[in-house]
Amino acid sequence: MLRPIFILLPPLLVFGLYHLLAWINVGGFQRRSWWKRVGMASATAHTLMAFGLLIVFFLDYRSMGSLTAPGAGLSTFILGSAEFWQMVVVFDTVAAGVLAALLAGLDYVGLGAGPILPVTVLVVLIVGGAQWYLIGGGVGALVERVWSGLKTQDEDGPDWL
Repeated sequence: MLRPIFILLPPLLVFGLYHLLAWINVGGFQRRSWWKRVGMASATAHTLMAFGLLIVFFLDYRSMGSLTAPGAGLSTFILGSAEFWQMVVVFDTVAAGVLAALLAGLDYVGLGAGPILPVTVLVVLIVGGAQWYLIGGGVGALVERVWSGLKTQDEDGPDWL
């Protein structure tokens, strides 16, 4: 079951990564516009969380090795997991749609999934990263627009107060 605290973790991670990347100034982070910086922090946070989720599923697979069906590989364990799909559908909706369309297309054509786990990882990282870059950038642009409307015309002048 997805706990409500998991909904708060991505914004907190993005907030922390934004400030860490701004402090270190990785790749000229401070030279970019504000919405691009928020988008980059969002995509970086997504990559870290996706790798973390896959590592947790791998460790779960290793610990449950004797309880899984004989011959069931890691891809069967991960893609057959309701928790994986729940996390992907909630946090990476576009990537879940691409994965579902890919799997449905392979099933329609009659092909086996083959090496579906690397494809799944790539889809989640690339499509999900692009999704969160755009979402984070959109939120950043909205906040930047609101913030610029709150500023006064001449902040450094004598009549600022």
